[in-house]
Amino acid sequence: MKRFYLVLVLIISLGFSALALANNQIDKSLQYLYSFQDPASGGLNEENIDGPQALQSAWGAIAFAAGGFNPATVKKTDSSPDLLSYALKDICQNTNITDLERGALVVSVSGGNPRNIAGCSLVDKIRSFEDPQTGKIGSNIISTVFGVLALRSAGETVDEKTINYILQEQKADGGWDSGWGTESNMTAQTIQALTLSGVAKDDKSIIAAKNYLKSLQSETGGIKYDSSSWTTSSDAFSDAYAVEAIYALGEDPNDVFWQKDGKTILDDLAGLRNEDGSYSFSSDYGKMNPVWTTSIVLVALNKKPLAFKGENLKNFYQSAISPTPQPSPTFTSSPTPTVMPSFSSTPEALVQPIQSSTPQPQEKEKNSSYKAIPSAVLVKSQTVQAQAQDNSQPDVKGEQNQREAKFNWFWLPLICLSSFSAGVGAKWLELKLLKAK
Repeated sequence: MKRFYLVLVLIISLGFSALALANNQIDKSLQYLYSFQDPASGGLNEENIDGPQALQSAWGAIAFAAGGFNPATVKKTDSSPDLLSYALKDICQNTNITDLERGALVVSVSGGNPRNIAGCSLVDKIRSFEDPQTGKIGSNIISTVFGVLALRSAGETVDEKTINYILQEQKADGGWDSGWGTESNMTAQTIQALTLSGVAKDDKSIIAAKNYLKSLQSETGGIKYDSSSWTTSSDAFSDAYAVEAIYALGEDPNDVFWQKDGKTILDDLAGLRNEDGSYSFSSDYGKMNPVWTTSIVLVALNKKPLAFKGENLKNFYQSAISPTPQPSPTFTSSPTPTVMPSFSSTPEALVQPIQSSTPQPQEKEKNSSYKAIPSAVLVKSQTVQAQAQDNSQPDVKGEQNQREAKFNWFWLPLICLSSFSAGVGAKWLELKLLKAK
């Protein structure tokens, strides 16, 4: 009995220590992002790229919101522009569907209302791209899936035709095709869109999609981009989107189903983490667009799906150069998200068993340069491709970032206190048990 209590106290102590360590790692990654904020514009630069980038800034804002910080108060000094303002720069004048969807997500995760931002309704703009006959939003499955995510984050209902269109686009292997064959990024994003729209997690389409992602799990525990022969390792984007899908399903990435040889997707992500708090794209390519990659990963590590709603965000970001706390911007409150009805199961033809053999890559898939480009809606749009770094030449030998984030000393006394408390508790139990004898 005495040993049981001692072990129990030790486990509790280790649990507190592990939690503190995990939070410190996330904080260090946020510090890494913050170190690349441009004081003149408020936007985020990409490592080894001069000037703020729209793509990195938008995902960086989402990452800070996932970590519980209002991106409207992420700034270098009191007088500097903030990250949220740059991420939403000229959003009402934008006519590109993917940019509008990304903007709506940024507003929602920041605690705002996409129906009333900067004098326009991003929801109405997205709705204008809906095809009343097919339910498709924009020109393809990518813009449709991200349209659903954007609408659901705003608390909007999604037309049943739109859901049926997405279900009908599911391929025989259980995945979704972003234009280069079925792949993990698109499939994980679609799982989130369907689940958040009311499709039950035991629906045949969801089960088939889960099995497809599982078939791509590597010996490191991570998720590969696709099943083609040239995809040799997992990558941070595939890992992060898969983890987000798992949380959207109400599951845990540590569940037995998501383990491979005792290793999990989170284990794989931990292996891609760099000393400066950034995350490498993959073990093959190393640090490639690390500001963007780190932003994507932080959403998953904070256990958020893509379409989360920002609530109770802290009004300033405690950083190495911490500005004076600023009041949050006034947003029009967003209504509680409408619960969508459950949709019928996907037809049998769309849910065929996972093929045991690896599909032969299509001719265009044989171009290994595409391997480095993650399949997110923001990559596929021509506008974002012009804004982002050219990924066709991965920067495998990127230099270690010299602006390394500082250690958060807040956790050190907490760890010491928890360990001290565990020791005192163990001694108290020991004396009590001896007295009882």
